[in-house]
Amino acid sequence: DSATMGAKRRVAEEEDGPADPAECEKGHLRGEATDPAMSSRTKSIESRVSTSASFPLHETWTQTGYKSTLVGTFLYSLVVLVHLVIQFLLLFLTIQYYVQQEAITRLGPPVFQDEIQVLMAFEITWMVGFVWCFFLKYPNSIRSLFLRRCLHGEATYVAVAAPVQTVDTHYQNKRIVKFLLVLGNAFRSVLSFVYSDDDARRASIGTTYKVTFCKIRIDEATGAKHFYFRMRRYVYSEERRRYVPGSWDVTAGATIGSWLDDAYAHRGLSKVEASRRWGTVGPNVLDLKKPTPVGSIIQEFSKPFYLYQNFMVWTWAPFWYYYMAIVNTVVRLTGGFVVAFFQYGSDLDLYRLMVMEGTADVVREGEVVTVDQTDVVPGDIVRLRPGAANFDMCIVQSKRVLVDESALTGEVHPIAKIPLDPADSHRTYHPKTHKSSTISAGTTILECSEGQNIEDADLAIVTQTGSFTAKGELLCDVLSYERHKFKFDTEVQLILFILCVEAAVLLSVVFSVLKDHWCYSWFYAMFVVGTVLPPLLPTVFVVSVGISCKRLQRKRITCTDSRGILVAGKVRKAFFDKTGTLTKQGINFVSALEGEELNNLTASKNNAESSYVCQNEIDIELQIGLSVCHTLSLSADGELVGAAVDRMGFSAVPNSQLLDENTVSFDGEKIEYLKKFEFDHHTMTQSVIIRHDNNVTVYVKGAPEAIGKLCIPSSLPSHFEAKARQSARDGIYQLAMATATFNVNKSMNEVTREDIENELSFAGFINFQNAMKEDTPAVIQSLREGNVSSTTRAFVARR
Repeated sequence: DSATMGAKRRVAEEEDGPADPAECEKGHLRGEATDPAMSSRTKSIESRVSTSASFPLHETWTQTGYKSTLVGTFLYSLVVLVHLVIQFLLLFLTIQYYVQQEAITRLGPPVFQDEIQVLMAFEITWMVGFVWCFFLKYPNSIRSLFLRRCLHGEATYVAVAAPVQTVDTHYQNKRIVKFLLVLGNAFRSVLSFVYSDDDARRASIGTTYKVTFCKIRIDEATGAKHFYFRMRRYVYSEERRRYVPGSWDVTAGATIGSWLDDAYAHRGLSKVEASRRWGTVGPNVLDLKKPTPVGSIIQEFSKPFYLYQNFMVWTWAPFWYYYMAIVNTVVRLTGGFVVAFFQYGSDLDLYRLMVMEGTADVVREGEVVTVDQTDVVPGDIVRLRPGAANFDMCIVQSKRVLVDESALTGEVHPIAKIPLDPADSHRTYHPKTHKSSTISAGTTILECSEGQNIEDADLAIVTQTGSFTAKGELLCDVLSYERHKFKFDTEVQLILFILCVEAAVLLSVVFSVLKDHWCYSWFYAMFVVGTVLPPLLPTVFVVSVGISCKRLQRKRITCTDSRGILVAGKVRKAFFDKTGTLTKQGINFVSALEGEELNNLTASKNNAESSYVCQNEIDIELQIGLSVCHTLSLSADGELVGAAVDRMGFSAVPNSQLLDENTVSFDGEKIEYLKKFEFDHHTMTQSVIIRHDNNVTVYVKGAPEAIGKLCIPSSLPSHFEAKARQSARDGIYQLAMATATFNVNKSMNEVTREDIENELSFAGFINFQNAMKEDTPAVIQSLREGNVSSTTRAFVARR
């Protein structure tokens, strides 16, 4: 769960040292702005330390400040120019060779005296250019070589170094891996010494550091300095003198009661406060650059093996092998353009998924104003309206809100959302504990009240924006995911090393065998190297990957890392999560059994689930419980909306009808809801308080093990726990129901879950089952034929 990963990390100090871990775990980071222009809007920088996957546990992240200088920019320009000059010189010398051979006569007399001179010039240029370009492939960026290290406050770039595990832990003790690590570390040590790369020197235990140079930006409105790393915004803290995550903790110092107070809910933030918070969290966007065809082409041809291809193709250009150079160039360019085109399509689809557009109705200083959704900040009170949710919210006032969460959770049915319970006024909001009141970014609001007045509208408080929302967390995890390292990835390095050794040996053999001038032997030696290490071999994989990406796109599957396609055939075990994958969506009601009926059941080995079917009518206590203990609501067209378990259980009682949010008709009699408690993942229960025939009763439904602990022991059937465990083995999804008479001496607004969920009387079990899909056995058999074993729930596996 990304919401519980990584609050503990270290950040570099001004001198690039580790930060205090205890300080990193604080809920707030505050600093005083020194710029007078910033003081009115960004006087204090408050940011909640993100617990997202961007900062995993037990790993060291560092940030180092750099700034660009006039001298550095000039030198960088010269390096880029040298790259171009090398290619131009190779082209010029190739043309001069054919001028020397009198194959080209329109360019005047030859510059060189003879063939040997022009070939020697070509070879020297080629070798110098290859070494020059090869070694400049090692740094994270060429421009970073010409940046000057400085304090964070003066920086125009921040280098974020994050560790990357190079091998799997179960494979790192192999001799081959140790050998490759020694070679790799020795090579990196030499280059890190040349480039003064401290992060590379830390790769002595199988861990390398990936360094990303992030450009510092300055907000025009607030003057806040910030940068984006893996879509997250980091703002400069004057107090800590480093960059900290730019999120805002709206729960700090606030309780649910303060949110429900009309003085806050109906007034909202002031414009000054909203601007101040915007300076910290920034615009409500997922910072991903829009892909362009040119950018995708440059990114593709910047990969290392294109460098090798480029110089190997040049070896064919002179010496009357120009036709081979033309063929190889056409193939290389075609393959590269095809992959770049496919990757551009995938990146564009991902960008469209992430882009957020539209406006929002925000309460500012007691008035509802319409602002661009990018200007919404945490703590804003927004008026709900149908459409996509672009930020995480918590409902503080509503009549009826229906949300489609299928984009995030896969739940196919709409979910009813309710406002926060005043009984929790003393508590602090948490998105999991108060899930029934939470609307996450990426979901869609289907229905809500659209009152024009603040008092009549459905209102919610914004809790997170940007990459800190549920949608942002999900996309950050996807885009920052490091592909699993297969055994293949490690051993291919050994193969490459062996081929390089073979090429070096054959290179020396060619020079020793051929008795011609060395400049001629050099070309034949390079042809042998090209045979051992074919420059077009990667193109075969490149084109196949591009075609695979296109086929996946036709099936509405976006591939963010095309390298993963090549290792898809390495899969040997498939894990399935049963519900909705191997089984049909939804759930079927099987039976509702009271304690006595449960004791009389006997399991059948041939058809275990049939033993849970009872021919008798459902007990009246369980019928009432199924009719009232749920979170169902009615949509605008009268359809039942809610969890599948609640809908199936309610539908199993034919003489019950949901009249409105607060009333149920059972057997012609009206039952009034006094209070509802949503399902809680910690207690594994949900409960209601109802009035029926002038009696106030409590009904509680939940997991059997949870209900068993809340019930009076004498009310439980014999072998209660054993029967509950057996039902799981038999493929039955089982819930338990319990009841009690309400005798709490409090007003309903003050009644809590703990007040009623105790001293209960067991009522019975409610049994459901997921039906397996018809094509599931065929799919599993196909995997077996492909030598892929599958793992799923034991009952489904037996079926």
